[in-house]
Amino acid sequence: PEGLLIIWNMLKGDGEVEFLFRSRPSVRFGRAHCVRWSDDNKYIFSGDTTGSVWIWDVERQIQLAEVRAHKDVVHDIGVAGDALFTCSLDQTIAAFDLKRLTAKNNNKKRRSVKKKGPADIHVPDVT
Repeated sequence: PEGLLIIWNMLKGDGEVEFLFRSRPSVRFGRAHCVRWSDDNKYIFSGDTTGSVWIWDVERQIQLAEVRAHKDVVHDIGVAGDALFTCSLDQTIAAFDLKRLTAKNNNKKRRSVKKKGPADIHVPDVT
C-alpha cells in the first residue's frame, strides 16, 4: 500500500514483519521497486516508481529524507560506505554523499538541498 514499506523476516517461521515504516500522512511515495540496507544497518533505502529514493531510520522506523534523483522508476540502489548510487529507467545514474544526510538531520531543518548533479534531497522535520 502507498505510504508503507514493510520488511519481512523470512527466516522466522512462515515469515514475520520485522520492520514497518510509515510515511508522514502528508507524504505519499510510489510503489517500492528496489530496497537496500546501508553498510552499517542504520538505514534502509527504497527506490520507487516516481524516481525518488526514500531514506528510512531503522531504529526509529521513520522516514528521514526523500532524494529526488530520477524522472522514472528507480531500478537499483547501491551503497558503498558513505556513497549512495541509484540507477533508473530514465537511463541515468545518480550519486549522493550520505554524510550530507547526517549533517542535515543533525541540524533538524526542513528544506530541499540542491546537490551537484540531478538529485535533490528533502529532509523533513521529524519532530
